[in-house]
Amino acid sequence: MNENDIDNTGAFYWPSEIILTKYILSDLDRIKNYNIIELGAGRSGFCGIVLAKKGFNVILTDGN
Repeated sequence: MNENDIDNTGAFYWPSEIILTKYILSDLDRIKNYNIIELGAGRSGFCGIVLAKKGFNVILTDGN
């Protein structure tokens, strides 16, 4: 929370989402038949959007 009582956790590109995306992209065959759900995708939904552009069935969620 910040001084306005607003949870801005999802307002950033977190290094972990970039690392996770690179890791998943390094071996797409491992998940080729999976449906993807990204819980707490935040403002960017970066990983889920990248996978959707690669042709995966993706659901993005966020709480706020």
